[in-house]
Amino acid sequence: MGTNDNCGYPASSFVESTTICGINAVGGSGTKPAIIQVFYNDEHALTLGCATATNPVSPLSTDPAAVYYPETGDPACVDTLARPLRPVLFVTDISSDATCTAGDLQKGGPAYDPIAIFGSWKSANEDAAHVGTPVMADPTKNNWNITTSADPVPMSAMTACMNQGYGTELRYEVGLISGHSYRFQVIAHDGDQNKGGDSGEDCAIFCAGTGMLCDPGVTVCGTAGSQCPQGTACVQGCCLTIPM
Repeated sequence: MGTNDNCGYPASSFVESTTICGINAVGGSGTKPAIIQVFYNDEHALTLGCATATNPVSPLSTDPAAVYYPETGDPACVDTLARPLRPVLFVTDISSDATCTAGDLQKGGPAYDPIAIFGSWKSANEDAAHVGTPVMADPTKNNWNITTSADPVPMSAMTACMNQGYGTELRYEVGLISGHSYRFQVIAHDGDQNKGGDSGEDCAIFCAGTGMLCDPGVTVCGTAGSQCPQGTACVQGCCLTIPM
């Protein structure tokens, strides 16, 4: 029997999920959007997208580099299993249904592109069917040197990922409703495809406006928390009401 990853999908279908070291979110109160920070580290540099004549990919002009509002290539470019080669974020409001995954990639949710990238990356090519081809030419290893413009790499991210040479931060910006809980799903690709599409995914939940994992008054559960009250269930660290 196979196992599922923390997004609830078969772990065997995302063979590079270990490249996503952590997801951190801040803000999302009032008129201010939430900032989602995603940290990546792997033996190969992150693929920022498939470059074409009409849809370029921001070059790595220095190593490491910092680029705001990067170009991520052809949005139709996918790997051999039809998943985006560019790094993307999917968002689902789970305030009324803790099990909702409507915004996920697998459910056809809209993809958010990064508003900034820090560290190291590369681009890919694509064929006539918009399938990206492997890019083996990695830049020089930068390790966790992701420039002074980046957010500090959390110790939890460094612990989650053994440093394999190529570190990157992706920064996303999303307008959220303060007080609502959201599910974030991140998809990233190392560009190889030697394992049937070397894509990784990771998920986290976030209460907008508080900076906390759970809504105010909601019990934290799991190994570090207590058992959930009757009528609720532990969903990614929070005791949430499950609709009947």
